[in-house]
Amino acid sequence: MNAKRELLDNLGMHENIRNSEDAQVLCARVTYTTFDEKDNDVYHKIILQKDYTQEEYDKFLNEMDFDYDIMYEIDGIIWLKDGCWYTRDYDWDNWSMNYPVEIPKELIKNK
Repeated sequence: MNAKRELLDNLGMHENIRNSEDAQVLCARVTYTTFDEKDNDVYHKIILQKDYTQEEYDKFLNEMDFDYDIMYEIDGIIWLKDGCWYTRDYDWDNWSMNYPVEIPKELIKNK
């Protein structure tokens, strides 16, 4: 599997589901672990800061362009401009979409 392709596929589905052009990345943090030739852990961290430039976004996508298998541990959060976010934990094999949740009125103090 390719991490960049997986991310772009998820963003494409998200845009269709939410019917919104705001299904764009706001910022992101992704970490993953590989192994060197001596089976030592090698940690990688990919970040995309808020208010990024096109050049920074392209760099982020290039860094996400790696193939992985079940031995990779991938973790991260991708925040989207529409308020949703994707999470991925080491022991899951795909990104999970999270929708914004409105705070129930009973949890808001009357002023």
